[in-house]
Amino acid sequence: MNAVSVDKISFCYGSEKNILDDFSLDIAKGSTHIIVGQSGAGKTTLLKIMGGIIKAKKGKVTVFEKNLENKKDVERARKTIAYIPQNLGLVENSPAIQNILLGCLNRIKFTDTLTGFPEKEKTNAAEIAKSLGIEHVLNKKTGLLSGGEKRRVAIARALMQNPKILLADEFVSDLDYENVKHIMKLLEKMKKQYGLTLIIVDHHKEYVKKFSDKVTLLERKN
Repeated sequence: MNAVSVDKISFCYGSEKNILDDFSLDIAKGSTHIIVGQSGAGKTTLLKIMGGIIKAKKGKVTVFEKNLENKKDVERARKTIAYIPQNLGLVENSPAIQNILLGCLNRIKFTDTLTGFPEKEKTNAAEIAKSLGIEHVLNKKTGLLSGGEKRRVAIARALMQNPKILLADEFVSDLDYENVKHIMKLLEKMKKQYGLTLIIVDHHKEYVKKFSDKVTLLERKN
């Protein structure tokens, strides 16, 4: 079974030339699939289409065989997908634990958090943080953490969503190779523990083959 399938999709921004043109791709459930390519090749665009964040101009996208043409299916699919943007999307002035807890907002109302997050969610966040080795930084401001620690906070926030698919957009691009290896090993551990499908956009050719089950190369259109 495929976690995600895109069938002959096309996309362009405004009146620009198509970034993706009649493009198809299947990503197997439970796999680690890495998408590589030059800047401007459409990697981030493809990731956002697969996550239901933006819609393809043409073609079909399915997530666990649910067609993203259907509004209700898009809403259901989004609840199974966690997305880590390139800039991580963390609130730098907030403690790490607060950033992690934001991941549960897909199942509880924001108004229910005004007096604090439910104890059940706090316990879950602490357990996830411990599994990622960041339990000692939970009360530190996120902006004061190291690059590797910030990535682990972003992963923990994603796992708080209870996703089936984790999309990550060049989120280790500015780390040195040793830190990249450490983060990728953690992701593989989390994949097995949570039964995830990992779809990662990056340009680190050094680790692509080592940590992926399959690689897709996107070429920039002239």
